[in-house]
Amino acid sequence: MSRDARQKEQEEALAAAQSVEEAEATEAAKEKPRQKEYRTETTTSNKVVRVAADPDEVDIPKEYIDVPKPGKAEAVKVAPKAELIVLDKPPLLRLRSTIITLAVPILVIMIAVRAVASDAFLWLEYHRPGFPADAYGFDTAERMRLGSYGLNYVTNFAPRSYLESITTGAEHKSAFLPDEVGHMHDVKLVILYSTAAAVLMLILAFISSATLRERAPGVIRRSLFTGAWLTVGILGVLAAVGIFSWDWLFTTFHTTFFPQGNWQFHLNDTLIRLYPPQFWVDAAIAVAALSMLIVLLLMGYTWPTRYRKQVALRRSAERFAALQKADAQVQEAKQVSASQQASRSNG
Repeated sequence: MSRDARQKEQEEALAAAQSVEEAEATEAAKEKPRQKEYRTETTTSNKVVRVAADPDEVDIPKEYIDVPKPGKAEAVKVAPKAELIVLDKPPLLRLRSTIITLAVPILVIMIAVRAVASDAFLWLEYHRPGFPADAYGFDTAERMRLGSYGLNYVTNFAPRSYLESITTGAEHKSAFLPDEVGHMHDVKLVILYSTAAAVLMLILAFISSATLRERAPGVIRRSLFTGAWLTVGILGVLAAVGIFSWDWLFTTFHTTFFPQGNWQFHLNDTLIRLYPPQFWVDAAIAVAALSMLIVLLLMGYTWPTRYRKQVALRRSAERFAALQKADAQVQEAKQVSASQQASRSNG
């Protein structure tokens, strides 16, 4: 092979290698994600923010640095999109979301407790097969009468005399001993304070949710969904403890809420005859079951489906578009006002 032919062959090989390298570089550039470019701008609230260089992108900066606003000679263009989003963010958003979340288990369990503390549940208990009969003479009708008085007393605002005046038997003896009335009064106070706490949490949750639907779409739903899972966790822990150590749970509950120690009675005392140990086991199961039913309904209503996420995003976009339009109208009004003032000054 001549020298010229060999040189020509080497040049062709070199050109082919360069072509392959250029093609590989082009493919790598296509696969490499485009880095978002930022610029630093100053907002009207004296903040220096980092925003997307592309005017069509909305970039909410994670950090804001407080600095004096530059003078007129150093003034730069305001970043309207970041400014609008930051100013429209609801105050104390995380705290308000936490309040809504914590309100869920309190309200759910309290609703279940109040539902179980009713004549309807008492009737079901006394008439269900296998419920222990009274060994000291109360028939079902007398049990129902006295048991209803007891439940009504702890859920209404009646004084102690409401229970003290109740009699039973042919001799019309007082149905409840003074110690029993005292304990029922303590139960009444616990239920009253618990109900007040639940109502307070409901009010706080309503206050916390104000404007969140418009200014933070999806936050209320996510908070309720998290609260539902929190309720499931609490019920799971209580169920596990109740299954493996019911006596300890029952005793701990009473010593915590009734430290006076007046919650223990004899088997022939009226409260034990009306509400035997099996009653409390069934009541706990009923509260847990009813709470789980409410939680499942709440989960179904707040489950983060793709459709619900899209609705939240659409509301956010609509909110932002409305803010931009309102801001543009304000800016236009300011410009018109400034123009009119300048005309008067020149005139």
